[in-house]
This record gives sequence, C-alpha cells and structure tokens, in this order.
Amino acid sequence: MKTKNYTLSNLNPANSPVLLSLISIALFFLSNCNMIGSLGVDKAKTREEFFSEALAKMDSKDCKGAIESFKSISEGEMNDDIRNAHGWAYLCIAGASLNKVIGNLLGYDKSKGDLSIFGTLANGLIPMDGDKIGEINNSINTFGKISNADVRRVNVAFAYILKAAALIAKQSVNNAPVKRTHISGTGCAADKDICATSTNCDAGGNGNMTSADANSFGDTVLDGQASVGGIAKGGKLKDLADKLGETLSADVTDAAAEINRCVIYNKVLTE
Repeated sequence: MKTKNYTLSNLNPANSPVLLSLISIALFFLSNCNMIGSLGVDKAKTREEFFSEALAKMDSKDCKGAIESFKSISEGEMNDDIRNAHGWAYLCIAGASLNKVIGNLLGYDKSKGDLSIFGTLANGLIPMDGDKIGEINNSINTFGKISNADVRRVNVAFAYILKAAALIAKQSVNNAPVKRTHISGTGCAADKDICATSTNCDAGGNGNMTSADANSFGDTVLDGQASVGGIAKGGKLKDLADKLGETLSADVTDAAAEINRCVIYNKVLTE
C-alpha cells in the first residue's frame, strides 16, 4: 500500500473541511494578534537578539524580565558568556548588583584581615528573605554550567560568598542594619578570641540567628572557599574567603552554629 505524502502543494483546503476550518481559525488568531508580516507574525528572535534584550533589561534594572529573555534561549544555544550574564541576572533579583559586589568584596585588605567589610556588604543586601536567597542558589547552579573552569570557579565563589552575606542580611529587623544582638546574646563577646571552641554564642530566645541559618552560613562560605581555591590566582576574593573560612565549621550541629555565630558577631559585625 502506498502512503501519500502530504505537502503544502498537495493539501487542498477545498477537499478537506477539517483543514479548511483549521486554516480559518489560524488566520483569525493571526489577524487579531498581529503576529506575522502583513498578518502580523514576528520573525523568531535569534539567540543574539534574546541575549541583547536580556542585557538591556538588566541595564534598566528589570532583572526578572532579563531572566525571561534568558529562558527563551535553548539549553543547546547557551555559551559561557550567556550563562555568566544569566547567573548575574539571578543575583540582580537578589539585590546584588555587580558594582555593589565589586566595591565591597574587592576592597578587602589581606594585610589587615578586617572582615567588617563583609558586614558592610551584608547590610547593603537588606531587605533580604528566603526567596532572594533562592535566586542566589539559582545563580550558583547557572554559573556551575560554565565550561571554562576558572570563570566557573570565580563566579560560583562570588555567588557563594554573596549567599553567606545574604544569610546575615536576613537577620535584619524591620529592614534596619543587622546588629550583633541579632546574631547572638551579648555573652558571645567573651569568645572573641576562641571562636573555634565557642560556647557562649547560642541563639538564645530573642529571635537571634537560628542554627539552620548559622550552619548554612558556615557551609556556604566553605563552599565558596573551595571553589576559588582551585584557581592559582584567586586574588582578593580568595583572600576574603580564606579569612572568613579559617574558623568556620561545615558541621550541621548546634556546636557548629555557635562557632559560626561567634565569627559573625565578633569578626564581621562591628556593633
């Protein structure tokens, strides 16, 4: 039995009431939605056009609109430049602009070892909530798909360090700057020089930083440290991650949470 090949040339609407109906419906929607040429349909956008559109939206601070443009690019059309910008669009939603990040993180001075600049970054991310931290997680996943190893590691490390700052910013009360007493009780000051064995930096009952957030903070910083540690010249980002991570614990225990609160209370925040 021969199978008839249907092409545009041999499909005759006059011989097919169903086809004629479909064409009529299609023309109705095309003429009313203004989608093609004289009928109103836009030509399909190219990858470059979607990329350019996304960058323009980021420039105008339309971060969520930029994400939608990036999502219009298929996975197979992605390249490192697009993934890089896509990841920063997620950070944009979280309130972490490139200028803000560079101005704070890269201002770290290894010779002084002063971590208060990290506290400044954290307070610059207020207001912060779980949804925004979720967007930072999206950036980490997106950066993680970059094929160039050094570019991937630097961007992933940036995102991890920003997530750690966001976990501090989340402790803000009424969108005011985070204070030490938002992290732990005043007794935590006694452990300033012994954070690795801290026993005075619990959460208390006053809405201080929960063990879940404190443990996540430690784990996140150490993930960032590991990521940038794979680069021979990690620069100030590596220096900062190393200093932050030298005492922190990645364990998921109340004791580990005390260690991590101690670092934030005594080394990151100034008041």
